[in-house]
Amino acid sequence: MFTPIEFDPDDHSSLRQRGIPAQLGSSRFNPYARSTPSSRPSTSLASASVIDDADSARCITDLPEAPQPKCSRKDYSKTQQRAIEWAKLRLVMDGATTGWIRNSTRDEKAKMEVRVREIIFHASVKFGCELIANNYLINTVVQALTQDRRRLAKIGEEFANLHKLEPPLKRSEEEHQIFMNNRRAVIYDANQPFEYYLHGIEETETSTNVLVFSDQAVENTHIRHWYQSKKSPLCDEEMRSSIDTTPLDMYVESAAGMRCAIDRYVEDRLTESINDTLHFATDVYANEQQLIKDAMVFALQQNIHRESFQKRLLYLHHRGLQKLYEMLGLPAPQPPIHVPLTAQELSKPHPVPSHNTATALPGPSALLPFGQIGGQAPLMTSGPQTSFVQISSDVGLNLWGFSDFRNSEQPRLELEGSGSMSNEMPFNI
Repeated sequence: MFTPIEFDPDDHSSLRQRGIPAQLGSSRFNPYARSTPSSRPSTSLASASVIDDADSARCITDLPEAPQPKCSRKDYSKTQQRAIEWAKLRLVMDGATTGWIRNSTRDEKAKMEVRVREIIFHASVKFGCELIANNYLINTVVQALTQDRRRLAKIGEEFANLHKLEPPLKRSEEEHQIFMNNRRAVIYDANQPFEYYLHGIEETETSTNVLVFSDQAVENTHIRHWYQSKKSPLCDEEMRSSIDTTPLDMYVESAAGMRCAIDRYVEDRLTESINDTLHFATDVYANEQQLIKDAMVFALQQNIHRESFQKRLLYLHHRGLQKLYEMLGLPAPQPPIHVPLTAQELSKPHPVPSHNTATALPGPSALLPFGQIGGQAPLMTSGPQTSFVQISSDVGLNLWGFSDFRNSEQPRLELEGSGSMSNEMPFNI
């Protein structure tokens, strides 16, 4: 897992040695801080957003007053190029485990630059090469976030119509669009859990059940993007081993990507459309992603959802690992060893015993082939008639070596039958 490099905010010389501007050497620029919107607007349709994140892919040093050194990929060695690709994956992984990394305002850009410089420095150490964090390199790494979101939304387009966005019958163009707009409004309404686009449905013989945040289209998009793409940060062993279940922020990003894909589908602004593609942009979808995360965190705090949702996230991760290992040509991963965590898993109730004391003892077939403890049992004789013998509990248990289990509070029963039976048994066992 990538660990931030410690530095003294009052020692600007240490920053200059790494190529970090001294004016950014303040503790208020936390490279892993994520700005939170001042308000949480209600859910809005993505049609309000037509602006790409192109401007967000620039850092503060790329502003007009900053120097603009020129560079290109061909200026780097193969080792350096590998280090740069790793740095891009590292930043994408940061977003998948900490949430949407904003990069719009000047303050956000300053924080982004500190974060990326630290990642570049870490990459140079990891690959044993020298990387100078110039503007070209910083912006190349930052653009990886935007490129990753574009790929995610495009994959979501393949599964968007699982939400039944198309009318069942052919209609006029206007009626067709009205149907899709209405359908989108329905599946975006979380107050209708059986229709909500983030919930799954389970059909049983006796009921139809809601599986919270387990929609098939979202899960398929998640698996395809994070586990079946060679551009995924999970292809890196170090990053892959840093998680043992589906990170909530990663899953939330997939859910937000599906929302963008649905909006593209309904508005006919798909990636391959002749119309302008609807961008997976910060100004709309970052807030939506945070709203989804808040709802998932709330669900995990509720007893009715916690266990099933946690199991779903774990299942989703291991389902994805199967696909990832297959793509990488690695042996299939071993499933985790299950540790029981609930009272139902740790205890198994027994049937309620009868008041008849005889039922508390082992059955006659387990003790005596021909006798019954404390009751009448058939007595085998050489003659044609069969008589019965009353066998005491002590005798029956003594025959099998359980004499110590006598109940001292109950009187012993004497053997009764035809003839004297106080000294010997009239049949062989």
